[in-house]
Amino acid sequence: FGLAWTPAGPEGKTVVRLGGGVFYERIQGNMIFNQINYPPGLVTPKIYYGNLSTIASASGTLFPLNVAGLSPDGKNPTVYNYNFSIQRELPGKFLLDVGYVGTLSRHALARYPFNEAPFGSAWLAKNQDPTKDTSNLSGDNALPVDFLRPYTGYAGLGTAVAQSGLGGGGFIATFGSSSNYNGLQVSANRRVAKDLTIGINYTWSKVLGTDTDFQFVANPVNHRKADYGLLHYDRTQVLVVNYIYNVPQVARAGTPLGNPVFKAILNGWQVSGITSLSSGAPMVVGDGTSVSGTGKYS
Repeated sequence: FGLAWTPAGPEGKTVVRLGGGVFYERIQGNMIFNQINYPPGLVTPKIYYGNLSTIASASGTLFPLNVAGLSPDGKNPTVYNYNFSIQRELPGKFLLDVGYVGTLSRHALARYPFNEAPFGSAWLAKNQDPTKDTSNLSGDNALPVDFLRPYTGYAGLGTAVAQSGLGGGGFIATFGSSSNYNGLQVSANRRVAKDLTIGINYTWSKVLGTDTDFQFVANPVNHRKADYGLLHYDRTQVLVVNYIYNVPQVARAGTPLGNPVFKAILNGWQVSGITSLSSGAPMVVGDGTSVSGTGKYS
């Protein structure tokens, strides 16, 4: 939906514009393509405690299995756009445009690791390795992390990345990510001009959300609150200037340089370019949570 209004009528120099729309995106193929790397499409046996001399007769073990799945809600990624702007013709053939632009992204894709060991599991007495000092609950004497996962026999994200090389496992592809963009956009353009054409565009904006571009969420326990913040592609301030300048003719008729040779060499030159200045990428503060191969969180 779009609307344009000239308050002073057709001859006026001011135009008010507003608009909005809802746009749906198809579900990207990566959600489906990932499934071919996991059972039953691909089964990768592992041999434990063997050696090269007996590898031909050794039987592989399907533990831990790398698995992945799709969220059953099946929502379509949706983008809501809306804008409001005022255009004004200024002296010197300049056109000024000041507007507010917003975008809401909903049901974006994210991979959620469902089989990670619970927080603090490495310090519980029941999870200690009986072959080690079980009285020492520092987390270093716990059983391997694959024994502490909610679904025993299936890998978590860390194990799958380290052992399989298949790009991760133990995750559900969900539609739970979202983001929002809000920006002030100002532009001044001088287009219909004899010698100088110039455009100046400035944006002051912010991009917040949990949109992970189908990456793994940073915190599987409290995804929404822990991951929400400035996104990696946020650039708070952006200034872009484009220009084309027709250099005055030097070789003119009636002057010593007015012959055809000098006219061909010295006349008809242009200086053009695009100059861009931008804020840097944000420094994102994390929650400092990580997991090692032993299931010990810190």
